[in-house]
Amino acid sequence: MPFELPYALIKVIAIFAIIVATNRFSIDLGLSIIIGTFALGLIFGLPVSDTLTSMALSVTEPLTIMLTLLVTLILVLNQLMGKSGAQQSLVNHLSKLANNAKISLFSLPALIGLLPMPGGAYFSAPMVEEVSKDLPVTQEWRVLVNYWFRHIWEFWWPMYPGVILAVSLSGLSFSKYMAMMFVFTPFAVAIGYLLLLKPLKLTKPAEKESADLKGRILSFLYHALPVTLILIVMAIFTAAAPLWKTISLLSGSMAQYFPMFAGLIVSGAWVYFKGKLKPMDAIGAIFNKKTLMLILLIVAVMAYKKVLLDCGAITKMNEEMQLLEIPLNAVVIILPLIAGLVMGIAVGFVGASFPVILGLIPDNGSYTAYIVLAYMSGYVGMMISPIHMCLVLTRNHFTGSRMGPLYSRLVLLCGSVFVFGVLYAAVVGRGM
Repeated sequence: MPFELPYALIKVIAIFAIIVATNRFSIDLGLSIIIGTFALGLIFGLPVSDTLTSMALSVTEPLTIMLTLLVTLILVLNQLMGKSGAQQSLVNHLSKLANNAKISLFSLPALIGLLPMPGGAYFSAPMVEEVSKDLPVTQEWRVLVNYWFRHIWEFWWPMYPGVILAVSLSGLSFSKYMAMMFVFTPFAVAIGYLLLLKPLKLTKPAEKESADLKGRILSFLYHALPVTLILIVMAIFTAAAPLWKTISLLSGSMAQYFPMFAGLIVSGAWVYFKGKLKPMDAIGAIFNKKTLMLILLIVAVMAYKKVLLDCGAITKMNEEMQLLEIPLNAVVIILPLIAGLVMGIAVGFVGASFPVILGLIPDNGSYTAYIVLAYMSGYVGMMISPIHMCLVLTRNHFTGSRMGPLYSRLVLLCGSVFVFGVLYAAVVGRGM
């Protein structure tokens, strides 16, 4: 049989390139995906009117509405915590609780990582600098410690827009996704400790714990309530789901993500009233460029996903892959990896690659294994991306850091995660 080019796959890769290229030319990622969505409909022969209809219908879907609400609430909570001083108080009380330089070097950026904000590593960089100022370490080492431990939660923590989008697109429940991806966090901590913190020789012994350890623990837990309240409320609403689902009109996506929605509302109310903020503080947190641009991105991704299905691209790619025997594993790894590398943000690689991948993978026992493989690959690409905002800002803070020594360790860290992820995905695919 003569060789035939996988035209549908080439077309989708071309659309992918358009999204990446327009974004690299300083066009907002949401607008880039909208441009790519129009081009997708045209290149697959979908009439312009049908393309516009598909995009309009995607905006009104319950999943799009709930996803937009969740991401908006997360950004609002982050901004309210910053304005009220709750973020700084949380960090200060963690510093008082830790009595060892290695613990502080790990816990400070990790704590900030629980509060997903663009360029958040820049917030913890001064803290890492303060703790390590008397240690025999290089600027590259400081960059890596701050950057690596800041992102140990981004595999599964439900406040990250990339995680929310991955859960939404995959159709998995938050609890199942979190349980499945949680294992990456202790592995990232372990490999970070082995390669970065264990070799560190402390010249200053750990300080003796004060007698008021219980008081410091209670004080930290109190100031951590903005984060822990989300988890507590989510757990309560999840456990009581049969009760509130019967007395509410919520169903489908609205019901699935309502526990997190409720948790964010309760946490936001706590920060607002405790911080004695004003209504304009909350309004300003909602109606600002950062929030509106992320809402546009979510809407654009959902439109891209619907047009991808309606134009028949997924069906055609599936047929070509079977005909040409292109390994599915290769597509699942390469597309998110490249997306993460060129975009440097989780919601970007998920939004650009997952709609394509999810249409190709079989809906059977190996489905979750492919989700693991896809997200892990995108994460690795994102972490080694030279345009990742956290890496750029951290290097900007620690002046004089060199790319060569920095990347030699960063690639080793990310390579370890990649190998672990491939092995773990294989275990998941066998039903563990």
